[in-house]
Amino acid sequence: MLRKAVVIVGGGVAGLTCARNLEQQNIDYLLLEGSDRVGGRLKTDFYNGFLLDRGFHTYLTAYPEARKELDYSQLDLRHFWQGVVIWTGQKFLKFTDPFNDMPVPEEAATGHLEAISDRIRIDKLRKVLNSKSIEEIRDHEIDTDTLNGLRAWGFSDLMIDRFFRPFLGTLFMEDELSTSYKKFEFLFKMFCGGKMAIPAAGIEAIPRQILSHLPGDRVTVNAEVTGISEDNVVTLNDGRRIQAEQVILATNLPQAYRLLGYSMNPPHHQVTCAYLTLDKAPFESPVLILNGSGKGRINNICFPNHVASSYAPEGKNLVSVSILGIHNQSGTNMFSEIREELRGWFGDRVSKWRPLKIYRINYALPEQQRIRPIPDSLNALRRKNIYLCGDYCEMACINGAIESGRKIADEVVYQRALRPV
Repeated sequence: MLRKAVVIVGGGVAGLTCARNLEQQNIDYLLLEGSDRVGGRLKTDFYNGFLLDRGFHTYLTAYPEARKELDYSQLDLRHFWQGVVIWTGQKFLKFTDPFNDMPVPEEAATGHLEAISDRIRIDKLRKVLNSKSIEEIRDHEIDTDTLNGLRAWGFSDLMIDRFFRPFLGTLFMEDELSTSYKKFEFLFKMFCGGKMAIPAAGIEAIPRQILSHLPGDRVTVNAEVTGISEDNVVTLNDGRRIQAEQVILATNLPQAYRLLGYSMNPPHHQVTCAYLTLDKAPFESPVLILNGSGKGRINNICFPNHVASSYAPEGKNLVSVSILGIHNQSGTNMFSEIREELRGWFGDRVSKWRPLKIYRINYALPEQQRIRPIPDSLNALRRKNIYLCGDYCEMACINGAIESGRKIADEVVYQRALRPV
């Protein structure tokens, strides 16, 4: 039986970050990834000359933990326009960031979304969040849902429905705004303090960069873990068994529960992402377009190759369409419904938009109605040298996954240092 000091189960960003930090401390470890490559939910497929991220992703450049871990110049980040365009059901309006000097897309819209009173509140909110540390946001005793938090600020229903619901739907993967207000404060602070971006090579460039710091013999793919015994023997689907001194579960929370023998299915959010190709995009600027009409299935669309030209072959355009939840009708029917809905936005030209691929993401994000510590029952696992690691342990986003990976590696190193020589 193979023996390792540490076995990491799961090759997403959290597991990779944990592995990199253990590598820096010269800890003997092995990372096991069940699929054909690392990356977790951050995957990019090369399909018919297009780069297709598995689900629409944006990266916020102000993420503090991720900024320490990642080399931005190597990622070749390409930036969205600092603002959004909103479809009202009748016309496009723009919501701009007055503190950013990126030019407003000429074709973006015919007017501004926000009333003066809402603009004043946005500016006050920005100043309050700029004055707060991330620790102050996370550790505040009182938490509520985002909808109540926004109403407490006095934002108009129009501002909430046309901007906050679709914009936060993009970040939360839910538009009821039931997600923790603490998480809203953190993400909005990041949005105001940096830029939305995507790597030129696709979102998978992020986990690939972390992987590049790990020796090849420390990472094994196509190694699905089927069980963990009480004495920390990890069993793989091909029958191999590995004895570990410490086990780090860097899977999503439902998978971690299954491996631990729990029957619970923690709530999480789902999303459907459809890609189409077209000859000429109606927006040729790097904009995110939100559905603020309150009607239809679509949450947001964008044309990724106008953010990073590498996303589409020369002379072609790519459109990404995000729909909250899982929709299981046939691809033909779904593409037909998408085109019909977008006909109201862009006219008859959408009939020429050609289907590429649909991704149905069953586990897009963990539900985080409140930001709480991991339950004591699960923390007790640490006494058995089993650790949980993932974005659900922090503010669920790329930054949270990286932060969790670093923290668990620190904890493992600390616990090993306490052992008698």
